[in-house]
Amino acid sequence: MRSPTPQPRTPATAKPNSADAEPPAQVTRPTPLSAPRPKITPRAPLSDTPPPEDDYLEQLAELNRTDKQAALTLAEKGEQWYAATGKRAEARRAMRITLLADLNRMHEARALTREFIGQYPDSPLRRLVQGVTGIHPRPSGPRPTRDVTEPAP
Repeated sequence: MRSPTPQPRTPATAKPNSADAEPPAQVTRPTPLSAPRPKITPRAPLSDTPPPEDDYLEQLAELNRTDKQAALTLAEKGEQWYAATGKRAEARRAMRITLLADLNRMHEARALTREFIGQYPDSPLRRLVQGVTGIHPRPSGPRPTRDVTEPAP
């Protein structure tokens, strides 16, 4: 007996073989984790030319939120660019201390805190720098009026 000749299948009548079938298209819905994140564009590259000090402090504050290492670099440049006295210097130095603490460079932050307290003993930023570094100098009490090695009368 002869076997029947297979008839070619036409696309309209063909049934796909399960091995040849393509998987159905999957619809993906964005989730909060897969949503595209906005790109942060830096304002201006760090340069060796100092901007006006108010602009500098704004840029320093912005970098403090987005790139702590770049902010520290800018704060250190500010020490070369701007005056060592005044409210802006005080703010810049306090920012530098907090950046060092944020970057886990505590030895440097504590050393600068001691300098800061010596330079600005009444600064409103003193509590901030003491808080981030744990530096709290002992209060000084009254000095003895007599030599403590002499016996009391």
